[in-house]
Amino acid sequence: MLHKQSEVENLLKSINDTMPEDKKLNIPAIVGSLVAMGAGVEAVAKEMSFEEIGRAADIPPSIARPIAKLWRATPEVPASPASETRKPGLRFGEVELSGAAELALAIGQVTGLNDATLLANYDPMGRDDIVRELGVRAGQKPFIVYTDKPALRIDVGLSLEFLRLIKQGVDVGNFTTIGGKTVELYRAGALPDRALDICPIHGCHLINGFCGQCHQSWEGTSEEMRKLAYLQIKEVWEGKVPTHDDPRIPLLFVALKAGAEDAYWSDAKMFLEKYNSTGQVIVLVKPITSVPMRPQGGKR
Repeated sequence: MLHKQSEVENLLKSINDTMPEDKKLNIPAIVGSLVAMGAGVEAVAKEMSFEEIGRAADIPPSIARPIAKLWRATPEVPASPASETRKPGLRFGEVELSGAAELALAIGQVTGLNDATLLANYDPMGRDDIVRELGVRAGQKPFIVYTDKPALRIDVGLSLEFLRLIKQGVDVGNFTTIGGKTVELYRAGALPDRALDICPIHGCHLINGFCGQCHQSWEGTSEEMRKLAYLQIKEVWEGKVPTHDDPRIPLLFVALKAGAEDAYWSDAKMFLEKYNSTGQVIVLVKPITSVPMRPQGGKR
């Protein structure tokens, strides 16, 4: 079950009502992809950026953004009777008063907060008190799962599961498997090795999918098309990297939108087949060379 599934489905249905038949969204597939990313858990869904939503469900930013806003929207809490006295930490059914949590965070009383609240406010380079408290609760063992290492964004739901297992005496180790991939677990406060996607043309880091050298966005471009663009430069153009005003760049981006079947890519596709057959790997990510130290002190 997806977080706010009915609202998400209604949003997608309203979009479909405005689209031609051959362009309509596959709503069950989108919902399934988001559930597979962990968006069935409220805490996880609220942490997902629209870029992550777009990549997971293969939808454009114009559709991913309202889904992200929908998940982050705070529901209105009905006013309680005047005779009912609210105290910090008091629960109404399954809902803990957000005001109590915010107050505890503001005055630094993090020891009284539950694990989920601490993880929702966790930043490895942020507040020492939150980092320290999570480390104590985990016995200084690794349990944190990152969904986006460059942005230092964690998977709150999975991290919470591993923390609970540790507190029950289970040895979770240093690695886990998610979606068939081996993923490292991190201790509270530990910074992961980080890498960002690079521009296949210029080799520089992409910032939110945008290359400052070719002045183009790679957002939504598939891995296959990025590899073809890389080989177009490296092999077809013999490694001669074009400047930002080179007239070939706009033509290349038109061909990217046309897809791999466009005749433009005939030479690059031959090189890609050669790379695949000989085991040559095309790496389109590059580490962030300067990793800052976690600051000392209380708040950010």
